[in-house]
Amino acid sequence: MTCGASLMDERGRGNPKPVRRKLFTKKLAPLFSQAIDSADPQKTFISSKFNLYVGKGNLTSHIQHYTQAMTLWSNNGPIMCQMFSSSFNEMPLRWFYKLETRSINDWKQLQQVFISSFITNSQLPKEVDVLLTTKKDIMESLREYNKRYWAAYNEIDNCNEKLAVTSFKLGLQPTSKLRQSLTKKQPTDVSSLMRKMEQHCKIKDNL
Repeated sequence: MTCGASLMDERGRGNPKPVRRKLFTKKLAPLFSQAIDSADPQKTFISSKFNLYVGKGNLTSHIQHYTQAMTLWSNNGPIMCQMFSSSFNEMPLRWFYKLETRSINDWKQLQQVFISSFITNSQLPKEVDVLLTTKKDIMESLREYNKRYWAAYNEIDNCNEKLAVTSFKLGLQPTSKLRQSLTKKQPTDVSSLMRKMEQHCKIKDNL
């Protein structure tokens, strides 16, 4: 029977019961110290529902959510270590299995290793004011400005497209022909702006 399936009684009728997951002690033991490896606090474990970490986001919040889900076992270091990988999506799970043999001695150390490994992916999303202050430098090509601007745009969650279009235009030099064109007929969304910018660059390249 697979994990998550309802247990059936002898008559074949559905009889849902809490899903119990065996501790993966033997499978994960090589990553941990002998103390964690040899610990066997209980034979079975009732799995909690975890928020999966996908490789980016707030690391502290993820640990807090995991600890909250593991409230009944939060003081049991070995179980906290052994079950931590259950809160990972595919990418961080690959990182987890690449940890050196016997490199983790306790739950506190595992948290520290986790944070230090993913800290570069946990930057907070940029705010919209980043776009408002992004300006094209005099010596910067239009394509370079375009690349820099959209790199910043992509790091902003749910950015208003009309605002992004207006900000892009205002970031251009006042004498820019593209800015003048955008002023006469401003695109209504990001896709239209990108097409117009590309058309402008192609015309300029052919001059």
